[in-house]
Amino acid sequence: SRAALRGGENEVNMRATVNLELQVAQYDFSNPWLEGPFLTGNWGGLREDLFNQGVEFTGGYIGNPFWNPIGGTTEVVRWHHYVSAGVNFDFEKLAGLKGSSFFASGRWRGGGIISDAIGITGLYEPSAYVGSEGWRMTETYYRQTWLDDRIELRLGRQIACDPFADLPITYVFINDAIDANIVGISENIPFSTGTLTWAGFLRTWPREDVYVQVGVYNNPPDVGAASNHGVDLGINGTTDGILVMAEACYDPIHLWGDMPGSYFIGGYVMTAPGQLINYNTGEAIQSVWGIYAAATQMVYREKKQSDQEGLSVFVTSNWAPEDENPLSYYLSAGLVYVGLIPGRDNDQVALGMAYSEYSGVYSNFSQRNGGVAMDNQTVIELTYAYGVTPWMVIQPDVQYFFDPAANGTVPDTLVLGVQIALTF
Repeated sequence: SRAALRGGENEVNMRATVNLELQVAQYDFSNPWLEGPFLTGNWGGLREDLFNQGVEFTGGYIGNPFWNPIGGTTEVVRWHHYVSAGVNFDFEKLAGLKGSSFFASGRWRGGGIISDAIGITGLYEPSAYVGSEGWRMTETYYRQTWLDDRIELRLGRQIACDPFADLPITYVFINDAIDANIVGISENIPFSTGTLTWAGFLRTWPREDVYVQVGVYNNPPDVGAASNHGVDLGINGTTDGILVMAEACYDPIHLWGDMPGSYFIGGYVMTAPGQLINYNTGEAIQSVWGIYAAATQMVYREKKQSDQEGLSVFVTSNWAPEDENPLSYYLSAGLVYVGLIPGRDNDQVALGMAYSEYSGVYSNFSQRNGGVAMDNQTVIELTYAYGVTPWMVIQPDVQYFFDPAANGTVPDTLVLGVQIALTF
């Protein structure tokens, strides 16, 4: 799904740190419109001229109609929409400043949210593009690289879930519990595209297949509030906390018969003055922490080493102390096959699952304070991404939810849907 928004083909990418907006190194503007990368075309040559001069425009549309024929609190049909736009200024091309660029982006979300209508709660939104409805800035930062991109620095308004715990192989999935990130982290800390803050991020590649990265993010109390639209630029030293994330990754190309893979481990520590408590004792605490890990690996390749066609597997997990976090454990796993059908070399078929287990300590705390019990949730998704053109993907999708509300109050639910993805 996100592949369509990158202006590239609908392919699997093992690299764990792909920057969605800056991934494409060069577009082929010579192709006719139907075979080109953009719905809006080349703008009479203006788009190519701007790109060659250092100005790159990105943008797209995601539409998700869903229907639950089985389960849920009621049977409904809902359609949700997502529109994004961004621009990158390459100062190396514009002004000769090597490795220097500036990126800004925003998005709008609206329409019907099926989870609200049928009782799905927690992390398991059928669409990953739901949340913080209306318009919102997403990222605005300065980027500098040195030593042929072996060192990268970003300064400005950023989201932690772009560079951290990010799995491009899962972009094909539509359910938020499987798509893109190790989403279990977001139940314990601000970790979504709606949590934009001032931040500094540094990544270094000590060797071609190993990176180490760290990010420091401001953490205001209303960081995810829909009302601030991502443009609350203030910093308050009294009420704001700090989120620190760190990650190390090994991207081997010879570990499994010369097929690519990606293996990373990371963790975080977050402070939030006056907001954190020990759910067992009810006492205030200074910080919370957690760890995560993921592995992706191609296990079967149809043709030559450079070919993307074949089968890849992935598994992710995160864990956090149950006394101090709502979600104690999360696991996702799945299979992605590129080019399964002859003649459809860029299509993807994917089968995945996600399981999350809430802290028993948190569940008891919630009930003592008038809330509901929380146990565990599971979702299974089967999806097929059909590339109609390089700029359009139509994706039929089946999702089945076990205990959608994580407390036994909502029947198991089948959700059928389609995703329509366009690259502008």
